[in-house]
Amino acid sequence: TAFLYGNTALQLAKQLNYSKGIADSYNNIGNIYFHQSNYDRALENHLASLKIREELYAQQGSPKDESRLKADIAACYNNIGSVYSSLDKYDMAMGYYIKALKIYEELKNESGMATQYGNIGVIYFNQNNFPKALDYFSMALKMEEKLGNKIKIARHLGNIGLIYLNQ
Repeated sequence: TAFLYGNTALQLAKQLNYSKGIADSYNNIGNIYFHQSNYDRALENHLASLKIREELYAQQGSPKDESRLKADIAACYNNIGSVYSSLDKYDMAMGYYIKALKIYEELKNESGMATQYGNIGVIYFNQNNFPKALDYFSMALKMEEKLGNKIKIARHLGNIGLIYLNQ
């Protein structure tokens, strides 16, 4: 059903020549494939979304558009990083997470920054680099505490606990 709606949205956006809608649809379809562990198709769709978003960014005309489009690009980088992380391609994942982090820092988007800190922490954890993982989980925790996001606070506390368990 998710594919039915995702593909219907994609076809309608294409008929309307609505680039943002096409990019959003590719992103959503990529997320569906990701949750099905079909990483090749997830990556294909996220890269298609990124390409359109980068083209839109190159054409943007206002500062408001610029911020929104940069945030959309950062979200694509995050999704692509997550696919590579799931494939244990940690260097590729890290590169995309850092690209996303730089954009979120530029935009002063603390929620996006916290997500990237957590994702980078996961990469370091999976590489058994527990000191670096602890640094990034701690940064994510501080930011989520500032934002008051209790679910993500709990996630980061759990991740920090896993570090100490593994040490």
